[in-house]
Amino acid sequence: MLRTLFLIVLSLGVALGGGIGAAWYVVDEFPGFNRLDVGQWTAWPNAGSPEADPYARARQSRDGLFPLGPAEGLAFTASRDAEGRPLTGNCHYRLEGETPIARLWTIFLMSGQPPRPVGGALHSRLALRQADGSIAIAIGPDARPGNWIRTGRSLTAFSVSMVFYDTSVADGSGLSEFRLPLLRRIGCDG
Repeated sequence: MLRTLFLIVLSLGVALGGGIGAAWYVVDEFPGFNRLDVGQWTAWPNAGSPEADPYARARQSRDGLFPLGPAEGLAFTASRDAEGRPLTGNCHYRLEGETPIARLWTIFLMSGQPPRPVGGALHSRLALRQADGSIAIAIGPDARPGNWIRTGRSLTAFSVSMVFYDTSVADGSGLSEFRLPLLRRIGCDG
């Protein structure tokens, strides 16, 4: 009798623990399906569509996010520099290169879990362009000439989000024809 009760409790514990652990892993750690990687940038083109996978929907619900639909735009995120090092607030970075054609784009910094905006932001209507039409943006704790987004030295880890609104990148017709700016680390304080 006692042995049967012990086996029942053990089975329930394993089932509950395994189910909760698997759900946690899928929502927190699993990158999801239909991921689009462009260099160091990652996006989920189907996140705001009816074709979004259930894990992406669960993550969005938990984090309180409202992803853009395919006709609205596409958000890319980078949490590492061009050499694969995590982004930190005491380092200086330079984001430079071409951007896909879009009605508007925004760049802002995100940190925490769930990710929330921190530091500064910039959008395409305020950004100064290079002579060739590309962009060059300094990201770091100290002010720089030209385009600059503030991080703050106390920021331990962050990611850069670049959102393109009303663009062919989002609907799939321009997926093979675009490049995103490269994020390079210039140096770190201390």
